[in-house]
Amino acid sequence: MSAPAPQSTPDAPRHLSSGETGGRRRSGPILRVVRLTIGSLLLVVGVVVWIMPIPLGFLIVAGALYLLASESETVRTSIRGVRRRLPALDKGMRGMAHRLPRGVMHMIRDTDPHPPAGPCCRKAQAEAA
Repeated sequence: MSAPAPQSTPDAPRHLSSGETGGRRRSGPILRVVRLTIGSLLLVVGVVVWIMPIPLGFLIVAGALYLLASESETVRTSIRGVRRRLPALDKGMRGMAHRLPRGVMHMIRDTDPHPPAGPCCRKAQAEAA
C-alpha cells in the first residue's frame, strides 16, 4: 500500500516548488559553503588584480560579490548600504540591469536600497527605463 501524496497547505504559494523560496533557489549546505569559499577567494584575487594595468579586477570582484550575495544576507545588506551611500553607483546599476543576465538582474533588484512599493510602482519603473 502506498503512502498518500503530501497535501499542499493553503498558505504555501503554488507557483514555488519545494526547493525554491521567493524566486531564489535554496542550495544545500555543502554547495553554500563551496559558493561562499569560491566567492571569498575570487574577491581576494580580484582586489589583487585590480591594481594591475589590465582591468580584470573589476570583473572578478563583481563575480565574487554576485556569488557571495547569492548566499549571504549579510553581503546583500552591505551592498545595499554601499548603493545607498553612492547614488551614482546605484544609478549605474539600475541603468544596466536590463542588459544583464536574469540572475544578475535579480541580484541588482534584491540589493536595491530603495525598492518600489508595489506592483504598480514596478510597472511604472519598468516603463520609465
